[in-house]
Amino acid sequence: MRVLLPENIVFERECPLDALIGASKRMHSVLPLLCSGCGLCIPACPVDCMKLVPTAHVWTNRDADDARTRYHARLQRLLKQSLPRTLPMAKQDETHKRRQAVQEALSKARARRLQWAQQRGEKNG
Repeated sequence: MRVLLPENIVFERECPLDALIGASKRMHSVLPLLCSGCGLCIPACPVDCMKLVPTAHVWTNRDADDARTRYHARLQRLLKQSLPRTLPMAKQDETHKRRQAVQEALSKARARRLQWAQQRGEKNG
């Protein structure tokens, strides 16, 4: 079975084999040679434009192995995307030093501004 898309719009995250391609709020398409016909994309289609149709292609062991490889690669990618992004320790230290320098400069500028305002107040008063 393959997915027939009259309007070629689906959610690509639903496909466990990464057989769907497209961009956010743009047209999506099924890559027919990668599609296993599982049908997980059909309920996810926001415009209900998909249906499974039989094809002459018969899956071989190589097709199954390739699908397994894509599935595991997808799981790794999703796991990597779900992990919080942290900077290496050296970058964290550098970022902290920069923030600290900015805070010190702001404190000095505020102190100068306050001193200047007090001096103006004494001259006018």
